[in-house]
Amino acid sequence: MRIDLNGLRAVLLPPVRVREGSERESRSSAVRPLRFVSLIALVGLVGLAALLLGGTSAGAQSSVTLASNFGQTGTHNVGFAHEYGQTFSTHANAGGYKLTSLKLDVNVGAPDGNQPSYTIELWSINGNGKPLTRLATLTNPTAIKTGVNTWTFPGGGYDAKAKTTYVVLWDVQDPPGSINALFATTAINSEDSGSWSLGDEALMKAKTEGANDWRWHNNRSLKIQIVGYAKPAPTAAPARVRPDPPNLARSAIQPTGPGVAGSPVVASPRHGISAAVSSARESRVPTGVHSVPVRMGEISSNKPRHASGSLDLRRIAASVSEDLRRYSRGFYLTVMVERVGGQRHLFRAGSALDRERQAYELARGAPLVKVHIWHVYHHSGRGVNTVELLGEIFIGRAGDRLVEPVEICLPAPTSDVERAQIAVRGRLDRYWTILDSYLTFDGQICAETTRVAWFTIVLEPESEHTAA
Repeated sequence: MRIDLNGLRAVLLPPVRVREGSERESRSSAVRPLRFVSLIALVGLVGLAALLLGGTSAGAQSSVTLASNFGQTGTHNVGFAHEYGQTFSTHANAGGYKLTSLKLDVNVGAPDGNQPSYTIELWSINGNGKPLTRLATLTNPTAIKTGVNTWTFPGGGYDAKAKTTYVVLWDVQDPPGSINALFATTAINSEDSGSWSLGDEALMKAKTEGANDWRWHNNRSLKIQIVGYAKPAPTAAPARVRPDPPNLARSAIQPTGPGVAGSPVVASPRHGISAAVSSARESRVPTGVHSVPVRMGEISSNKPRHASGSLDLRRIAASVSEDLRRYSRGFYLTVMVERVGGQRHLFRAGSALDRERQAYELARGAPLVKVHIWHVYHHSGRGVNTVELLGEIFIGRAGDRLVEPVEICLPAPTSDVERAQIAVRGRLDRYWTILDSYLTFDGQICAETTRVAWFTIVLEPESEHTAA
């Protein structure tokens, strides 16, 4: 680095005006601070250069052995007469890995012979463990020699994904050279300590065979080392999260679906509260039945606390679309509880209407519960988890319904229990839908529905005979 101190002098010091008769004194006093400031500037620039160089050095990653079976016993017994491949699987580092080189143990029988014409490539694999897509072509050493030889990944290394299986392939274009190079293999399936998993059998095919004609090689794997380093996990900018409303309760849901073991919940008909019900409901909560708060006091720290309602989701997995099932991560619930008086606009001036548009009076103290069922899946395009809303209108899907119904249960009112029914209303529904409801032995009113949105309890009007 070249530093122009004269340029620094012009920038850092203003011109000095000298009185007549004191020229020598003024020059002397002017030079001293100039030398001092120039020294400070020089030290600062040198320090800046050291900081920049030091930062570059500090950010560099040191390559280490990520996969290896060099420590296992074996022999040199495969050469360039065929094409070979060796699979390996990365570990679960959140940031993935950078592959910088690979090493092979070679024995050269004729050192003065010609070098073979070949490439070593990194490929992805298909569901059968065979090569699928070429990802990178490694740089060959100048000459293959007896001992450990190194092939390097171009461009500073290849970015490998976490928890992914790859294969290294030998692509031989010409007949083998006369150096008679043999690569070491091992019949031992174990890897060295701390190594990634290596395939127990190498791939093999003749040079004249087709691209899909790979087969397994007699229970032997190639002795190989994969060198690189774990990349740091990406740091995302902190997302702005809107605070949850105070009456939002979250509840995790175990993945459930058709055929899941568990006793069915048997309830009495709506007008037969004393009828027999399943003892399974009295003794335990079946897997897939989840608590739902119906009062503000039943929510604590955004989680249900002693919730008096429930939702049976044992068949909810059937509503996941076929193309998303392989990416499924599970489900979770969000539940909001409102007071009837605080949401009168939802009731059309305090009334709910059925399909015949007959007015039903709301039960006194009836809960108003909003339930959302979220399906969590891995979005392969974005590489992140995302969600879809099941059973309710979402992003324009006006006909959205659950494939299989869920059972919603709310506490039955203390009076007029024989007239109580559950009503549901979606976001874009004009009217409430009165569900065919039934009472249970433990004081709940339940109904099945393929629509999950707002729920409440309504009362049938009294018959004319009863009113008289």
